[in-house]
Amino acid sequence: MENTKLGKARPSREIHGDFSYSQGSDFHNLVAVGYVTVGESGLVSESNQTAAALIGVDRSALEGSPLSQFIFDGDQDIFEKLLESREPHQCDLRLVKPDGSLLWTQVSASFATSTEEPRRRQIVLSDISVRKATVDDINTLRAAVEQSASTIVITDLSGNIEYANPAFEKTTGYSRAEALGKNPSVLKSGKQDKEFYRELWETISSKKIWRGEFHNRRKDGSLYWESATISPVVNARGEIIHFLAIKEDITERKLLEERLADALRRAEAAAAAKTEFLGVMSHELRTPLNGVLGFAELLADTPLDDEQKSFNDTIRSSGEHLLAIVNDILDFASIEHGSIAIHPVPFVLADVVESSVVAIRQAAAEKEIALRCEIATGVPGEINGDERRIRQILLNLLGNALKFTDRGSIVLRIAPVSGDRFLEFSVEDTGIGMSAETLQGLFKPFAQGNSTTSRPYGGTGLGLAISKRLAEAMDASLTATSTLGKGSTFAFRLPLNWQKGTGNSVLPHHPAEPTTKSGRPGDGGLILVADDDRNSALLTDKMLEGLGYRAQVVSNGAEALRAFVPGRFFAILMDMAMPEMNGLEATGRIREVEAGLESHVPIIALTANVLPEDRDRCLAAGMDDFLTKPYKQAQLAAKLGNIAKR
Repeated sequence: MENTKLGKARPSREIHGDFSYSQGSDFHNLVAVGYVTVGESGLVSESNQTAAALIGVDRSALEGSPLSQFIFDGDQDIFEKLLESREPHQCDLRLVKPDGSLLWTQVSASFATSTEEPRRRQIVLSDISVRKATVDDINTLRAAVEQSASTIVITDLSGNIEYANPAFEKTTGYSRAEALGKNPSVLKSGKQDKEFYRELWETISSKKIWRGEFHNRRKDGSLYWESATISPVVNARGEIIHFLAIKEDITERKLLEERLADALRRAEAAAAAKTEFLGVMSHELRTPLNGVLGFAELLADTPLDDEQKSFNDTIRSSGEHLLAIVNDILDFASIEHGSIAIHPVPFVLADVVESSVVAIRQAAAEKEIALRCEIATGVPGEINGDERRIRQILLNLLGNALKFTDRGSIVLRIAPVSGDRFLEFSVEDTGIGMSAETLQGLFKPFAQGNSTTSRPYGGTGLGLAISKRLAEAMDASLTATSTLGKGSTFAFRLPLNWQKGTGNSVLPHHPAEPTTKSGRPGDGGLILVADDDRNSALLTDKMLEGLGYRAQVVSNGAEALRAFVPGRFFAILMDMAMPEMNGLEATGRIREVEAGLESHVPIIALTANVLPEDRDRCLAAGMDDFLTKPYKQAQLAAKLGNIAKR
């Protein structure tokens, strides 16, 4: 038969073996497998076009060449055994293409004989690179699953375990053989209810992924925590065929969380105990101080000789010093507790400066210390800020300067700085000064420029620490420079464009003394005084008498409630902590009586409880105002005067 495509036809050769073909056959050149005939010398005597294409050479270059030159070096031994075998043989070999790339092939070889060439190998080459890549991926995935530190479990649709990796054995204590066919419910600890598992199954049965935590039990009975992700496995038709669970042992993390939570609870309990302790100490210190300072004030208005007046001044001075210490401790504790809030409003700067200087003017004169205030050109008449806190800082700085200065001067300078963006208050003294080492710890709590065991200057060492924190709360700064033996300068720099938001709570309120004796003289109005401390009640009675009011005194809230008649009292002064019924409950009951009536008796808390939450509780109970012990007659007059103005 003539082959018109190739010209001269070549005779067909009949091979006694696996296959036979003619080089001129288009069919054998188009098939997907390569055919190669290798002679006894190892040279390729015949091949089809597919074989040449697989190897990546021209057919003419393949024929007459040793096939071994296209075999990967690592597979040469396998290829030699294939050629030596007289039986049909099959193996996987890697071919090396001219560009150096490798191709996985499946090689099938058979030994054939003929009269022309008695020892020939007929070889079929099939491209299996895709299959090999798939198998490699599967093997890699299998190794990853087997070696994973996470527990991996595959179940059937009923949840029975079909596969579990080694991590499962390590985590649960169950061997793979013990787990296969079992339901994961063998791990249940009873710590999670039926609703928990019902929600899990509803989620995964609806082809959704479930994420959560298991509190399970190991084979040995010990409990452990697992974080789990359970996913449905679907086939090409979208049908669920398996469930896959990937879990991580989080027992250590849970234990750490429990320890942290326990530590937080203990810290909160300690903070609550600290707050309660401070409240109790404040109450227990302020109550007797109220009597000491209050009666000293009343005594000063009676006829006294010079010696008696001196004694009384000493009592007042000592009491006020003790009160300042109590205030410092409570202020600092409130700051540490996070109860600080700043309330900026426009205010007249000169008023704050004047009241701050006036507070130490007399003491400076007694020590023969020159005190002056210098205000630079350009200082605004009104600024925006927390007036009370700014005054508190200035009083601390001026009082500190006076404490450590025995001769010379104290100067308060106020000037705009940094392009008028800040207003700087600087207090310069000619006192004892400080070393560089002392300056480093100056603003630490309970530190003092002179902190030797003798402590000749007294005080808590909290004033500067409080001032520093107040300044920071206002986005301001407080710094100090000093030369030992020559004096110190403290600079409080406040931003002029400061617009801090207000908070819900404030520090204990220690009100400044009003400048007048009384906001408005009393007109004989009756005031109900509820206070269980006899000395405090007596003091209030005497102060009210001096202001022109009459008082009815009761010792607890229950008595106050029984004494109350709508419209009878001008006001009620109510202590917070009293036996039988406290002031908060009594106030609430009074407000209940008044409900629906056209009357409202003003109730002023008169208490030694001064923490921010104390003020909030009083106002929430229905009180109208708040006055802390110890108080002065002028302060009481001002509160009552505010009522009279309504």
